[in-house]
Amino acid sequence: MPFPDCVPELTDGVVRLRAHRREDAERIVEQCQDVDTLRWTTVPRPYGPAEAEWFLKHIEDGWNAGEGYEYWAITDAADPQQRFLGTIDLRAGKSGMAEVGFGLHPDGRGRGLMAAALRLVAARFFNDLGGQRLYWWASRGNFASWRVAWACGFTFHATLPARL
Repeated sequence: MPFPDCVPELTDGVVRLRAHRREDAERIVEQCQDVDTLRWTTVPRPYGPAEAEWFLKHIEDGWNAGEGYEYWAITDAADPQQRFLGTIDLRAGKSGMAEVGFGLHPDGRGRGLMAAALRLVAARFFNDLGGQRLYWWASRGNFASWRVAWACGFTFHATLPARL
C-alpha cells in the first residue's frame, strides 16, 4: 500500500499517531521556528514552507520505500480534527536496533502526549517489528526530552563529545 495507507495508526486513547498530511505544513513551520525547537534540534535555519514541504515529501518517500524509517504525526486522541502537534520517528536498522526521535509543537507540550507517543512507537518496535534495542539521544541539557525518555524507561549511558 502506498502512503498514507501504509502508515499504521497507533493510539492508546490519550495520543493518536497518524500519517502526516499536507495541511500539517503550516504547523510544522510553526514548530520549527519555535525557540526551544531551534535550541535543541538540528532543523534547518531558516525554516519555512519549502522546508516543511521537503520534510513531508521525505516522510512519504520513506514510508513508500519501506526501508525502516517511519514517521508519525502526533495528535491528541480526543481531537476530532487530529490537529498536528508534533512528530515522532523510528529509524530501524537491520540488526534489531533502532533510534527514535521526537519533537512537539508548543501547543502539545506539558500534556504527557510525547511520553504516550514514545510508548506506542516502542511497543511497535519491540512487539510488531521484533526489535531488540531502542536508542534515543539529545543535546546535553535538553532536560525536557530527557524527562520523556526517562518516563518511558530509557537509561542514560554516556555523554558523547561532539555528537551534535
